[in-house]
Amino acid sequence: MKKQLPMSRSPIDFLYDSFIKKYSSLILLAGPPRSGTTWLNRELCNEVNMFPFLPECTLLTQQVELYSRTLNHCDPQRFLAYFGNKQNLLIYYRKNVARLLNQTASLHRKPKATTLVLKDPNLTLYLAEVKDLFPPHKLIVLVRDPRDVLASMKNVIVRKQMKWDLQAEANQLFSYYHSIANLQQQEVQNCLFVRYEDIVAGTTAALQDFLQQPVLQNTSHNKDVNNVREQLDEADPFFSELYLQPTTSKKIGSYRDILSDDEVRHIEAVYSGVIKHWHY
Repeated sequence: MKKQLPMSRSPIDFLYDSFIKKYSSLILLAGPPRSGTTWLNRELCNEVNMFPFLPECTLLTQQVELYSRTLNHCDPQRFLAYFGNKQNLLIYYRKNVARLLNQTASLHRKPKATTLVLKDPNLTLYLAEVKDLFPPHKLIVLVRDPRDVLASMKNVIVRKQMKWDLQAEANQLFSYYHSIANLQQQEVQNCLFVRYEDIVAGTTAALQDFLQQPVLQNTSHNKDVNNVREQLDEADPFFSELYLQPTTSKKIGSYRDILSDDEVRHIEAVYSGVIKHWHY
């Protein structure tokens, strides 16, 4: 006889009971590219209760992207044939995400580690879906001055020996800030929006309150720097020397040395609302 689930709990609740066994809590880091998510990931993984620093959780983001694409753009006939309804779709991808999280934790367990910390800037494009698909978690969204972000992106493009197209890059980047603004309006629980500039300058009270533990207390020393180095490719054009260095605020406003006056004016015109909202 098939065991009956308690009436007060959904099949999705039961799903999490089945898979989430290898870690106690989950922190997700999002934010536009070049906004310091790798740095913050590194710093949080310095804490004794955190799992080791890992590469970007691209494989998880791909599951979220597939869910979003199927939910919003799938041919109705195929959707009905393969999923039947939206709840079946949701359960299917929640199961995929839960399994991959559990496997990740299993592969990287260390003594006293209870909290898994994962980041990917592209999660920012699917913030609405993230809160639906992932098991209970805390979401930290890191925001940085778009002028500094685009200046950093220009450096990446130059290192890749590609043509720099400010208008195209600025337009593409805007979708990240737009997604952040949409989520802010929803007042989602267990979500913290924080400026990169504030926390690298030592203003960490909001972050500590949110995580309910002291963090970023000794940013001059990284206990796990060798592991961080192993997880990153220093030949990658996206690599930053700051990934392996003590926390610094020297990159704040560095766009002045990288962008032309015309480029700065263009960004300030496109991102006037963002700059005003975040007090840049």
